[in-house]
Amino acid sequence: MGKTYPLGLDIPPEEMMKTRVDMAAANVLLKAVLFKYPSQWDWRNVSGKNFLTSVKDQQTCGSCVAFAICGAAEARKKIDSQEAGQNPDLSEWFLFQRGGGSCSTGSQFNPMLSALKNPGTPDEACCPYLGSSTCVDWANRVTKAAGYTILKTAVQAKEWIATKGPVVAGMEVYTDFFDLDCNEIYTQRYGDFAGYHAICLFGFDEVNRCWHLKNSWSKAWGADGCCRIAYDQCGIGSSFYFYGIDLSSSPVPPGPTPTPSVLGTDDIKVTNAGNMTVKLTQMKVAYPLTVSLYKPKDKELGTFSKGELGKVLNAGPVGKGDIVGLKIVTGEGSPRTFYTDGPMNPGKYRYLFTLPYGYRKWNILGELEGRPDHGEFVVEVSIK
Repeated sequence: MGKTYPLGLDIPPEEMMKTRVDMAAANVLLKAVLFKYPSQWDWRNVSGKNFLTSVKDQQTCGSCVAFAICGAAEARKKIDSQEAGQNPDLSEWFLFQRGGGSCSTGSQFNPMLSALKNPGTPDEACCPYLGSSTCVDWANRVTKAAGYTILKTAVQAKEWIATKGPVVAGMEVYTDFFDLDCNEIYTQRYGDFAGYHAICLFGFDEVNRCWHLKNSWSKAWGADGCCRIAYDQCGIGSSFYFYGIDLSSSPVPPGPTPTPSVLGTDDIKVTNAGNMTVKLTQMKVAYPLTVSLYKPKDKELGTFSKGELGKVLNAGPVGKGDIVGLKIVTGEGSPRTFYTDGPMNPGKYRYLFTLPYGYRKWNILGELEGRPDHGEFVVEVSIK
């Protein structure tokens, strides 16, 4: 074995177990959902333009989480501006310190992603890596995340990569990964378990069944600091969530609420007339949810609260050929509204997924932000 490299992703065993169970359940729930993405994607070559920034070196510090997050955020800045010639260089060291990182023990995803939201991180010149000083005007030079989304399946991650930019992920590292052949697609074959590591995934290849991975071990490792890793290797897609980052500067569709399409992304087309009901079957959020129809007509149905599993709201009769669209309003301090018609949502993202699971029955799965403290409810729609 040759050279070894630092890692730094800290995940407690109980969190790892919860993540595995959660991702396995999401793969079952989302099996019927059609995610759209091309057969191949690589942000280094999109119509001849490279939207990645250069590979960096975390040196001897367990700061991989900060490097993976900054790598994804830097690419997102270039993608949002459509300026491939830009070279944003964010300070991993500032983010690492604000996210509670330690060179000896590493760091976790959620605190580091939260630190990118507030206070954000300035440019590298303001706070050099492993340095001891920060520029006095750092607050005027920060890049901030507007939010981040936990993607629980590989197909969700591929759709995000192809439409928005690279994602952050974790992986198990074995010692053969230190010496991989850059001309081959890596699969784990031998070596001891070395630990957990954070990486940036910037592409995928359905033909060769692999991810494109950006690392933080300098350009001397792999193929100029990158590699291809086969699907279903080292826990990617099964043991570690994927994280998509939206920056505060990311484009937001202007103007009033868009006009609904005839059949939205996750609307329901009624094939047989009957009476429609909506039942709460799963609720993990603390705030109430107000459920309404907005297709075929506007009608508020009622509210679901935690502890009301099994509660049923009556939507009334629907006719054959009707298009049914549901609207969910959260009962937070600043309420948010989500539609089964994906393009009507902020950023045109899909937050509500409609999954047929029986005769004239559908589950609507809510992933409002993809975060453990904010997503996840399921309502059952029945027409009898």
